[in-house]
Amino acid sequence: MELLQPAITLASEGFPVAGPVTSAMWCSGFESQVIPWLERGYYKEGEDLPLTVDGVRPPQAGEVYRNKDLADVLRGIGEKGARGGFYENKEVAGKVCEAVRDMGGCLEEEDFRIHESTWVDTIGVSYNGRTLHEIPPPGQGVAGLIALSSYKSMLSLFGPPTTQVDSLHYQIEAVRMAFEDARDRVGDTEDIQTDLDYLLSESRIHERVKSVFKPNAASSPGTPVPTNCTVSFQVADSLGNAVSFVNSNYMGFGTGLVPKGLGFTLQNRAAGLSLVQGHPNEWGKSKRSYHTIIPAIITEDGTDGGVDKLHATISNMGGFMQPQGHLQLMLKLSSGMDPQQAVDEPRFCIPTGLRDGEVMLEDGFEDDVVEGLIEKGHKVKVLKGYDRTVFGRAQIIVCREDGVKICGSDGRCDGCAGGG
Repeated sequence: MELLQPAITLASEGFPVAGPVTSAMWCSGFESQVIPWLERGYYKEGEDLPLTVDGVRPPQAGEVYRNKDLADVLRGIGEKGARGGFYENKEVAGKVCEAVRDMGGCLEEEDFRIHESTWVDTIGVSYNGRTLHEIPPPGQGVAGLIALSSYKSMLSLFGPPTTQVDSLHYQIEAVRMAFEDARDRVGDTEDIQTDLDYLLSESRIHERVKSVFKPNAASSPGTPVPTNCTVSFQVADSLGNAVSFVNSNYMGFGTGLVPKGLGFTLQNRAAGLSLVQGHPNEWGKSKRSYHTIIPAIITEDGTDGGVDKLHATISNMGGFMQPQGHLQLMLKLSSGMDPQQAVDEPRFCIPTGLRDGEVMLEDGFEDDVVEGLIEKGHKVKVLKGYDRTVFGRAQIIVCREDGVKICGSDGRCDGCAGGG
């Protein structure tokens, strides 16, 4: 109960929706994902709608939002634990199943009872004396690592880029190759380690770069699906511990369906499963889908057999932007930028990843950089204002050996950096 009490207090007593970005995304998600359930008859006319300040509309920036239904759910988990308060609680699991079935879905209380969480070891790729650590499949962290390894092979085969255009071209093509690999091979399978050995094989990646990458022309395919939704925080303490945390229900409000009396939306991560028979990510009972959530840690590689040391904890929220952001942040930190500089630098994003798909560039790149990428064959679009949400929201804490913490928080959202 002690752990959940702050969240229970916020939910029951309310909190001001402090930021305009949060409010804008809330309003957009409410209209596109919650209102349709009213139109389908799950919520009745005149009934208070969830995720609102007055039963009708979502909160504007500065308005106080309360969610007493969610507070009750959290209180039950605090008193009875995860099993008794959620997975085996008929008032929670039962209502979720009922809501899904009422709307034509398939979910049983037994699905909740047989759920098991897993603890995993990280996977990583070393670059310039530091290792980027990601969680293994079915998360997409492996895509970020393949991209980083591909970038290393490009440096080995073609030398370091001499212009910003060439640097972006290397990274863009590395990301496209990484997504193609990940979407083709990642899933919740019994052969995850075999798949990882194959996917992260330096020799495989090196040969692929040699045969596919063109230093002066766009060429490589890939197939991520554009989406945005997530929340993240990075925490480091004085004892050398750090946490990279990412949570998401996918595509904004997930399904947008809030079971009555519970106060939370149901996620739609099953949308990440494949309908292709025999695919590693093929749908099935108790299957975990390919998903976008990837917290990350960077360590300093130990020398002479020494122990690796924590360097930074990072994230870059934003659906399929996450591994693309990890690559860009890793390279910027390795170039000597401090966390805030690395976060503030303009980014690229490939929402589709296709051979002829557009490369989204954030407003802030010089015109000659945009023109240079177009000359290499990339279709380029520059995004401004709220459209920049496609580039995600990054957070970084660099932990120095002298105990100093250097933080960076993304101005593209309503986050902040602080100490305590």
